[in-house]
Amino acid sequence: DEDELTGDRSSYRSSPYGTRAFYTLLEESNYDVTRFEKPFTELEYGKPGTLIVIALPEAHNPDEEEFAALNKWVDDGGLLIIIDREIHVPVGDATAQTERAEPKAVIRPLQPTPFTRGVERVELSEYATRVRVDSRSVTYHIGDSQAAILADAHVGEGRVVLLTDQFVVANNGISQGDNVILALNLLEARPAGPIAFDEYHHGYGSSSA
Repeated sequence: DEDELTGDRSSYRSSPYGTRAFYTLLEESNYDVTRFEKPFTELEYGKPGTLIVIALPEAHNPDEEEFAALNKWVDDGGLLIIIDREIHVPVGDATAQTERAEPKAVIRPLQPTPFTRGVERVELSEYATRVRVDSRSVTYHIGDSQAAILADAHVGEGRVVLLTDQFVVANNGISQGDNVILALNLLEARPAGPIAFDEYHHGYGSSSA
Protein backbone atom coordinates (compact mmCIF):
# COMPACT_ATOMS: atom_id res chain seq x y z
CA ASP A 1 0.00 0.00 0.00
CA GLU A 2 1.03 3.57 -0.67
CA ASP A 3 1.62 6.10 2.07
CA GLU A 4 2.97 9.64 2.38
CA LEU A 5 6.56 8.40 2.01
CA THR A 6 6.10 5.82 -0.75
CA GLY A 7 3.22 7.28 -2.77
CA ASP A 8 3.51 7.54 -6.55
CA ARG A 9 3.59 11.26 -7.43
CA SER A 10 2.74 10.90 -11.12
CA SER A 11 0.32 13.42 -12.62
CA TYR A 12 -1.60 10.45 -14.05
CA ARG A 13 -2.44 9.25 -10.55
CA SER A 14 -5.71 10.19 -8.83
CA SER A 15 -4.74 8.45 -5.57
CA PRO A 16 -4.22 10.67 -2.51
CA TYR A 17 -0.48 10.84 -3.24
CA GLY A 18 -0.61 11.49 -6.99
CA THR A 19 -0.59 14.94 -8.57
CA ARG A 20 -3.42 14.67 -11.07
CA ALA A 21 -5.37 17.45 -9.33
CA PHE A 22 -2.45 19.87 -9.89
CA TYR A 23 -2.25 18.92 -13.56
CA THR A 24 -6.01 19.25 -13.99
CA LEU A 25 -6.00 22.62 -12.20
CA LEU A 26 -3.49 23.95 -14.73
CA GLU A 27 -5.53 22.55 -17.62
CA GLU A 28 -8.74 24.12 -16.33
CA SER A 29 -6.92 27.42 -15.72
CA ASN A 30 -5.98 27.47 -19.43
CA TYR A 31 -2.27 26.91 -18.95
CA ASP A 32 -0.44 25.23 -21.83
CA VAL A 33 0.31 22.04 -19.91
CA THR A 34 1.52 18.67 -21.11
CA ARG A 35 3.52 15.64 -20.00
CA PHE A 36 7.14 14.95 -20.91
CA GLU A 37 7.58 11.23 -21.49
CA LYS A 38 11.14 11.16 -22.79
CA PRO A 39 14.57 11.23 -21.15
CA PHE A 40 16.11 14.61 -20.33
CA THR A 41 18.56 14.08 -23.21
CA GLU A 42 15.62 14.86 -25.53
CA LEU A 43 14.80 18.24 -23.99
CA GLU A 44 14.90 21.10 -26.50
CA TYR A 45 14.99 24.86 -26.04
CA GLY A 46 11.43 26.01 -25.33
CA LYS A 47 10.07 22.46 -25.67
CA PRO A 48 9.00 22.59 -22.90
CA GLY A 49 9.64 26.04 -21.43
CA THR A 50 8.96 24.76 -17.89
CA LEU A 51 9.64 21.28 -16.53
CA ILE A 52 8.09 20.09 -13.26
CA VAL A 53 9.91 17.17 -11.61
CA ILE A 54 8.11 15.69 -8.60
CA ALA A 55 9.66 13.13 -6.24
CA LEU A 56 11.11 10.68 -8.73
CA PRO A 57 11.27 7.03 -7.67
CA GLU A 58 14.82 5.82 -7.05
CA ALA A 59 14.35 3.08 -9.63
CA HIS A 60 13.94 5.69 -12.36
CA ASN A 61 16.49 8.30 -11.31
CA PRO A 62 18.16 10.11 -14.25
CA ASP A 63 21.71 9.13 -15.17
CA GLU A 64 24.70 11.48 -15.54
CA GLU A 65 24.06 12.05 -19.24
CA GLU A 66 20.50 13.10 -18.49
CA PHE A 67 21.60 15.45 -15.70
CA ALA A 68 24.09 17.07 -18.07
CA ALA A 69 21.34 17.58 -20.66
CA LEU A 70 19.00 18.96 -17.99
CA ASN A 71 21.67 21.42 -16.85
CA LYS A 72 22.18 22.63 -20.43
CA TRP A 73 18.42 23.05 -20.93
CA VAL A 74 18.16 25.19 -17.79
CA ASP A 75 21.27 27.16 -18.70
CA ASP A 76 19.72 27.93 -22.10
CA GLY A 77 16.64 29.47 -20.47
CA GLY A 78 14.43 26.69 -19.13
CA LEU A 79 12.53 26.85 -15.84
CA LEU A 80 13.08 23.71 -13.75
CA ILE A 81 10.75 23.16 -10.78
CA ILE A 82 11.88 20.36 -8.45
CA ILE A 83 9.42 19.28 -5.76
CA ASP A 84 10.91 16.70 -3.42
CA ARG A 85 11.95 16.14 0.18
CA GLU A 86 15.40 14.98 -0.89
CA ILE A 87 17.21 17.34 -3.24
CA HIS A 88 20.96 16.86 -3.62
CA VAL A 89 21.69 18.09 -7.11
CA PRO A 90 23.99 20.66 -8.70
CA VAL A 91 22.27 22.75 -11.37
CA GLY A 92 24.77 25.07 -13.01
CA ASP A 93 26.64 26.90 -10.24
CA ALA A 94 23.80 26.30 -7.76
CA THR A 95 24.17 23.40 -5.34
CA ALA A 96 21.12 22.43 -3.29
CA GLN A 97 21.07 20.30 -0.16
CA THR A 98 18.01 19.32 1.88
CA GLU A 99 18.06 18.59 5.61
CA ARG A 100 15.61 17.40 8.23
CA ALA A 101 13.39 20.06 9.74
CA GLU A 102 13.55 21.16 13.34
CA PRO A 103 10.51 20.07 15.39
CA LYS A 104 7.59 22.52 15.64
CA ALA A 105 9.23 25.06 13.35
CA VAL A 106 6.94 27.88 12.22
CA ILE A 107 6.74 28.21 8.44
CA ARG A 108 6.09 31.66 7.03
CA PRO A 109 6.71 33.79 3.94
CA LEU A 110 10.21 35.23 4.37
CA GLN A 111 9.71 38.24 2.09
CA PRO A 112 7.16 39.58 -0.39
CA THR A 113 7.82 37.97 -3.79
CA PRO A 114 5.65 36.67 -6.65
CA PHE A 115 5.92 33.23 -5.02
CA THR A 116 4.45 34.41 -1.71
CA ARG A 117 1.66 36.60 -3.09
CA GLY A 118 -1.61 35.63 -1.37
CA VAL A 119 0.12 32.93 0.71
CA GLU A 120 -0.32 33.17 4.47
CA ARG A 121 -0.53 29.53 5.56
CA VAL A 122 1.27 26.64 3.90
CA GLU A 123 0.21 23.17 5.01
CA LEU A 124 3.05 20.64 5.04
CA SER A 125 3.37 16.97 5.83
CA GLU A 126 5.31 15.87 8.89
CA TYR A 127 8.09 14.75 6.53
CA ALA A 128 8.79 18.16 4.96
CA THR A 129 12.46 19.07 4.83
CA ARG A 130 14.38 22.33 4.45
CA VAL A 131 16.73 23.32 1.67
CA ARG A 132 19.92 25.35 1.60
CA VAL A 133 21.19 26.56 -1.75
CA ASP A 134 24.78 27.59 -2.40
CA SER A 135 24.38 30.20 -5.14
CA ARG A 136 25.00 33.92 -5.44
CA SER A 137 21.54 34.34 -6.97
CA VAL A 138 19.46 32.33 -4.49
CA THR A 139 16.28 33.76 -2.95
CA TYR A 140 14.52 32.10 -0.02
CA HIS A 141 10.77 32.71 -0.29
CA ILE A 142 9.08 30.57 2.36
CA GLY A 143 10.72 28.89 5.35
CA ASP A 144 11.69 29.26 8.98
CA SER A 145 14.69 30.26 11.05
CA GLN A 146 16.50 27.10 9.88
CA ALA A 147 16.26 27.32 6.09
CA ALA A 148 13.71 27.36 3.25
CA ILE A 149 10.95 25.12 2.00
CA LEU A 150 10.76 27.23 -1.17
CA ALA A 151 13.78 28.78 -2.87
CA ASP A 152 14.86 29.69 -6.36
CA ALA A 153 18.11 30.60 -8.11
CA HIS A 154 19.11 31.83 -11.55
CA VAL A 155 21.21 29.41 -13.58
CA GLY A 156 22.62 30.89 -16.77
CA GLU A 157 19.65 32.17 -18.77
CA GLY A 158 17.25 29.92 -16.83
CA ARG A 159 16.07 29.32 -13.30
CA VAL A 160 15.56 26.50 -10.85
CA VAL A 161 12.79 26.47 -8.22
CA LEU A 162 12.96 24.09 -5.24
CA LEU A 163 10.00 23.09 -3.05
CA THR A 164 10.74 20.57 -0.30
CA ASP A 165 7.40 18.86 0.28
CA GLN A 166 5.41 17.14 -2.45
CA PHE A 167 2.35 17.19 -0.15
CA VAL A 168 1.83 20.83 -1.19
CA VAL A 169 0.90 19.80 -4.76
CA ALA A 170 -0.39 16.26 -4.10
CA ASN A 171 -4.06 15.35 -4.45
CA ASN A 172 -4.41 15.09 -0.67
CA GLY A 173 -2.61 18.36 0.06
CA ILE A 174 -3.22 20.91 -2.68
CA SER A 175 -6.57 22.01 -1.22
CA GLN A 176 -5.13 22.53 2.27
CA GLY A 177 -4.32 26.01 3.59
CA ASP A 178 -3.01 28.26 0.82
CA ASN A 179 -1.29 25.38 -0.98
CA VAL A 180 -3.25 25.85 -4.21
CA ILE A 181 -2.22 29.52 -4.35
CA LEU A 182 1.40 28.56 -3.80
CA ALA A 183 1.17 25.86 -6.49
CA LEU A 184 -0.03 28.41 -9.04
CA ASN A 185 2.52 31.00 -7.87
CA LEU A 186 5.31 28.59 -8.83
CA LEU A 187 4.41 29.28 -12.45
CA GLU A 188 3.94 33.06 -12.32
CA ALA A 189 7.23 34.05 -13.94
CA ARG A 190 7.96 31.42 -16.56
CA PRO A 191 9.53 31.39 -20.02
CA ALA A 192 7.67 30.86 -23.27
CA GLY A 193 6.72 27.30 -24.11
CA PRO A 194 4.51 24.65 -22.53
CA ILE A 195 4.59 23.53 -18.90
CA ALA A 196 5.48 19.83 -18.78
CA PHE A 197 5.27 17.29 -15.96
CA ASP A 198 8.15 14.80 -16.11
CA GLU A 199 6.47 11.41 -16.48
CA TYR A 200 9.29 9.48 -18.10
CA HIS A 201 10.96 9.00 -14.73
CA HIS A 202 7.67 7.81 -13.24
CA GLY A 203 7.70 4.98 -15.78
CA TYR A 204 5.69 6.45 -18.66
CA GLY A 205 6.78 6.87 -22.28
CA SER A 206 10.05 5.79 -23.87
CA SER A 207 13.21 7.10 -25.47
CA SER A 208 13.12 7.72 -29.21
CA ALA A 209 16.75 6.60 -29.43
